[in-house]
Amino acid sequence: MAGAEEALAAGARLAALRELCAGTAAPAGTDTPATSLAGVLRALVDEGTGEEAPLLRRAAELRAVVENREYTADEQWAAPVGTALELLLADAFTPDGGPLARTARAAGARWLLPNAQRLAAGAATDPPREATASIEHLPVRVRTGAPPDGLDAVDRRIDSRYPGSPVPTRATVAVAAAGAVLLPPLAAWPNALAVIATLAGAGLLVAAAVRWRGEVRQRAERRERHAASLAGARQRAERAAGELGDLRDRLAAAAQRAGDDLDAVKSSLGGG
Repeated sequence: MAGAEEALAAGARLAALRELCAGTAAPAGTDTPATSLAGVLRALVDEGTGEEAPLLRRAAELRAVVENREYTADEQWAAPVGTALELLLADAFTPDGGPLARTARAAGARWLLPNAQRLAAGAATDPPREATASIEHLPVRVRTGAPPDGLDAVDRRIDSRYPGSPVPTRATVAVAAAGAVLLPPLAAWPNALAVIATLAGAGLLVAAAVRWRGEVRQRAERRERHAASLAGARQRAERAAGELGDLRDRLAAAAQRAGDDLDAVKSSLGGG
């Protein structure tokens, strides 16, 4: 199911890209281009030229000392702020970035859009029609809406673990027969030896009865375990078929969602 997992992962990445590209409207209270430009000009003038900048910073430090407050140096215009790609990505995926975000996305559309299309194609994979489950260390193929293939071999393996045996067993029959043989002498020859033989015969019959009851109980338990093993194998096959059906549904939903996400990304990037 590696292909299915890759398709779901591609759909998740495309959904994340859609979230990053969402929200192009400027938030309330955002400065207009005119006010932003005025702020930029003021910052440039306040910083001064290359020769004036150290003097202005020193004057600001002294003013902070006189006014008994902490001096905080403003960020310098010449200070490094990152590579062009880092700035482009930061502007493109800023939540509610407004016109700046739209401009950055449009600039990066030729890289973002092909990747979005690749993710959408990866998410739109054909759902698997069958899957293989391991039951009793044997392969069983399951399909939605069809009986599993391979359960007969599983049944034979389970049957081999629970062979049938006659009840009572030969040993129990032999013990009972010996006891029956030792009982009659007491009636024919009423003496001490006959009494001992009769007691021994009675003991053997009791032992045979106990053995027989134990064998009956063991046979019932063995049949119960046998039936439980067969039922468990079928439950595992049904569970595998259900998981296959769920996976098919998830892949179908992911493919549908990927199409919607791709349209949304195209719209955000100005390509649709």
